[in-house]
Amino acid sequence: MILVGTDHGGQGTGHGSGQNVPEILNGFLIASGPAAARGKIEQPTYIVDIVPTALAHLGIDIDPVWKLDGRPVGLRKN
Repeated sequence: MILVGTDHGGQGTGHGSGQNVPEILNGFLIASGPAAARGKIEQPTYIVDIVPTALAHLGIDIDPVWKLDGRPVGLRKN
């Protein structure tokens, strides 16, 4: 599994204060390998989705105690 993601974007010459601005908040995520779903990831993706995606790929159950903000994306359904 190879995961490629970006930091959040920016607007103008700024790089922050965009919690409600999609161009600043959203990033992209590319998943490649046998466990990756083919095709475009239709829902918005964020930098916080990389860790849950990697954990899900490794078969590690995500414990709610960890309070991860992201969710697994781009993986095939088993």
